[in-house]
Amino acid sequence: MEVAFFGIWGGTQAPLQSGGDPVVVTLDKSLEPGASTLVTITYEVGDNDAPNDTALPDSILVTIDGGNDSPDGKERECRENNNELVQDVDPGEALADLVVTIDSASCAGDVKVTVTNNGSHDAANVTVRIYAGDPAAGGTVLGQSVIDSLPAGQSAMITVSIGVRSIFCSASSLANVGVSMMPRRM
Repeated sequence: MEVAFFGIWGGTQAPLQSGGDPVVVTLDKSLEPGASTLVTITYEVGDNDAPNDTALPDSILVTIDGGNDSPDGKERECRENNNELVQDVDPGEALADLVVTIDSASCAGDVKVTVTNNGSHDAANVTVRIYAGDPAAGGTVLGQSVIDSLPAGQSAMITVSIGVRSIFCSASSLANVGVSMMPRRM
C-alpha cells in the first residue's frame, strides 16, 4: 500500500518531490482496521520544481491507497473515505544556522576562518572569538572579530589577529585553537 505526500502552495496542490521523484512510501506490512503506523519523510525547500521551489508548502496532504474513494485504490476497506489527511505546515522561526571552519592558523598570529550561514535568516553582528583551549573549560580568548552582516546562504572569510605569542608552535598546539560565535538576528 502506498502513502503519497503532496504540498499545497497558495491553494495549488503538487506532489512533494525528492531527487526529482514524487515522495511515496510503500508500506511493507498489513495495516489492520483501527491500527496505525508512523511514516517519516525528509523534504527540503528547493526539492520541488518551480514555482514551488522557494518556500515550504502552506499545508501537506497525505494519502494512502490513492486517497478518499479513489477508483485506483488497491485495498478493500471497511471505510474508503478516511484515506486522506491535510495538515498545516508550521515552518517554525526563521533562524541563522552558522557553521565555522578554521581555514588556517599561523604562529605569526593570524587565524583565518570561514563562517557560513546555512540558515533561513540573515545574521548580524556575529562575534567570532579565537580561544586557546576549550572555551567551556575556561579557555583564554586570544582574539576576536565581528562580521557585521551575514545573509542566509552566504559565507564570509575573516582573519582574526591573535598577536604573536611566545609559545611553542606545533601542529598539536594549533589543534587546540578553538572558535566560538555569538550571532544576533537582524
